[in-house]
Amino acid sequence: AVLVSGNRIAAVGRAASLVAEAGDAKVRDLGDAVLLPGFVNAHSHLELTVMRGLLEEADFRSWITKLTRIKLERMSHEDLLDSARLGALEAVSAGVTCLADTCDSGVAVEAIEDAGLRGVVYQEVFGPDPAQCGESMQSLIGKLERLDAARSAPDRVRLGVSPHAPFTVSAQLCEHVADLSIARQLPMAIHAAESEAERAFLRDGSGPFGDRFRERGISWTPPATSTIAWLETLG
Repeated sequence: AVLVSGNRIAAVGRAASLVAEAGDAKVRDLGDAVLLPGFVNAHSHLELTVMRGLLEEADFRSWITKLTRIKLERMSHEDLLDSARLGALEAVSAGVTCLADTCDSGVAVEAIEDAGLRGVVYQEVFGPDPAQCGESMQSLIGKLERLDAARSAPDRVRLGVSPHAPFTVSAQLCEHVADLSIARQLPMAIHAAESEAERAFLRDGSGPFGDRFRERGISWTPPATSTIAWLETLG
C-alpha cells in the first residue's frame, strides 16, 4: 500500500500496517494490481501525435520533409495544441507521468501542465546556414521568455533547449545554444545519429542532406567524423 498525505507520498509498506496507521484515512483497494512509480518517456513529440500513420516514407529525408511540411503548412497553432493534448492524455493512460518533449511550437508546455504531468519541454531551434545564427538565437531566446511567462506550473514543467539536428543546425548555432544552456542552466536535447543520410552528410557531405545544402547554397565542410564526435568538438 501507499499512504498519501495531501499530494505527497507519506509511507509505503504492507497494506495491513499502513491502513492501521492511517486511522480514518480513505482506503482505495485497487484489487489485483501493481503499484509502481510512473513511467518516463525520455523523448516525445506531443505536437506531432496526430501524424501517426501519415509518415510511412521509406527514407529518412522524405520522412522528415513530409513531417515538416505538414506541421508548417497544414496545422494551425490550435491543431498543434490539440495534438499535444491528445498525446498527453495517451501518456496518462499508459502510466507515463513524466515526459522529455522536444517541441517547435511550444504547445507541449500547456498540454503537459493541463494533464497534470511533469516534464521538460525542449524548445527547438533551427538554422543550418551559419549566417542565420544570430537570428536563430534571437528567436530562441524570445520563445523561451514567452513560454516561461506563460507557464502555470513551473514546479512541474521545466524548460530546455534543443538544437534540432546536425543537418538543420550549423556548428556556430550549436555552440551558441550550448553556451546559453550552460549560462541559464537549461537542459539540452538534440537528435543525433538517426540515419544513414546523416552519417553520409557528416562523413563526406554526400547524400540527400548534402544535396539540399548545395541546392540552398549553404557552405558546408564535412567534419569527416561521427555525429557524436562532431558534437563533442562543439562542446
